[in-house]
Amino acid sequence: MPSHISESLLYGASFSTPEFLAIFNDENRVQTWFDVEVALAQAQAELGMIPAAAATEIAAKAKVEQRRRCRDRTGHQCHRPSHRPRLAGPGSGL
Repeated sequence: MPSHISESLLYGASFSTPEFLAIFNDENRVQTWFDVEVALAQAQAELGMIPAAAATEIAAKAKVEQRRRCRDRTGHQCHRPSHRPRLAGPGSGL
């Protein structure tokens, strides 16, 4: 399911162009969020709020490409738990 009308197969062409979609897509949006987190970590490291090694690690891991590779390799996204909690229901014994 599309997250924005511009990504809709039915209505997308009415609200966007290929150039628009190349810029305003989910991957670019998430990478921009990562870039902000990296800038914050670097500023915090400069102020001594977090170790410089932590800022370096954040910068190394804050890449959309790495998240996608991780999901493809393991079958689930890295930032989500690989298990779901069991819900009690009829016959569950709980």
